[in-house]
Amino acid sequence: LPKEKSWVVLSQTTQTPQKFNKIAEKAKELFSDVKIINTICNATHIRQEEVKKLCKVCDTIIIIGGKFSANTKRLYEIAKKEGANAILIESPEELDYKSIKNAKQIGITAGASTPNWLINEVVDKLRSKEFLYRALKAFSFLNFLHALVFTFIILSFLNFLNVEKRTFFLVPFSFFFFLFFYNFNNIRNLEELSFFYPIKKKVLQKHNLLVKFIIGISIICIFLFAILFKPRILSLAIITWLLGEFLRNGPLSFLIESIFFLGIALYLYPYWTLEFALVFLMSLFLILFIKLYFEVVYFQTDGFIIKNSFLSLLDFEEKKIDRIVNFLVGIGILLSLLFYKNLFLVISFIMLWIVCSLLYKFLKKRPLGQVIYLENLAIVPTFLFLLISFLHKKFFV
Repeated sequence: LPKEKSWVVLSQTTQTPQKFNKIAEKAKELFSDVKIINTICNATHIRQEEVKKLCKVCDTIIIIGGKFSANTKRLYEIAKKEGANAILIESPEELDYKSIKNAKQIGITAGASTPNWLINEVVDKLRSKEFLYRALKAFSFLNFLHALVFTFIILSFLNFLNVEKRTFFLVPFSFFFFLFFYNFNNIRNLEELSFFYPIKKKVLQKHNLLVKFIIGISIICIFLFAILFKPRILSLAIITWLLGEFLRNGPLSFLIESIFFLGIALYLYPYWTLEFALVFLMSLFLILFIKLYFEVVYFQTDGFIIKNSFLSLLDFEEKKIDRIVNFLVGIGILLSLLFYKNLFLVISFIMLWIVCSLLYKFLKKRPLGQVIYLENLAIVPTFLFLLISFLHKKFFV
């Protein structure tokens, strides 16, 4: 190097800190006036270190990102240097199963600018060979999961009230209404799914006829179970659907399940008591938590969500979301204490809300490629609520 009066040492953002530091120290030895500016991206450095760790436990490393990106090329070079079978791809379509058929353990990483949805799609392609994953995926994408979690809450609510047997026709009525409602909205809003859940859009487009068949069967079952309960309950389904249409372009669509549940409670006016009010509030706050949980799943794992979501009212700020979740959990625990006459319910409900809090904390870790599993975990608190209701009905009523 020429003997200039002064030098500045800069680095490409994807360079390793070790190499940069060696060059910087050598420059200080050679020249008296040297300014060191560390321009290495911290996120890039972290990913490089993680690749090294992955290579210790994985014999195959898949790197997702642009083939002309210095970032992803550097990750590829590190994986190769560590002795792993390194595969660099830009899309899931490029993944060749022959190149990984002998892999014992596969690790996945991506460049700092690789979008989360692309990582999710690659993980989805890899896991699509597993029966359990395919089953959970169908359960979620065809909205059986979403319909079931809210139906569990309604069934639990009825169990606590010890209503007459005929009233339990509200359970399948609610299930098929939610199944119709979610599938109808998904079919109509496929383009919105492109922004925050492209995997789901592809599946629904591929199985369009099946989704329409489910919608048709759901409508028939709604009418059937409405007749078996009380035909006038059909008005609840129609009003809720119309409200859903009216509110669908705004964040108040977040309240549709709560409105439906309120309608169920109004039809049960002969059972109105103080205990009814407490169980109603407990169920309502659990519905709100589950709704928020689903929105956070899509937002946390992909960073995108439709603008008419409830999170848009919170400006998608994590601190505000945390406050809402903590508020719901706090109110849930306070409501639990109001069941002081029954120690079993107090302890059980507090445990329920602790589970909700832990579930949200786990979600905040943003485990990429796990969106299907994270969605299905929503069934855990609702199933626990259902279990509490059955145990209460069996031993305390």
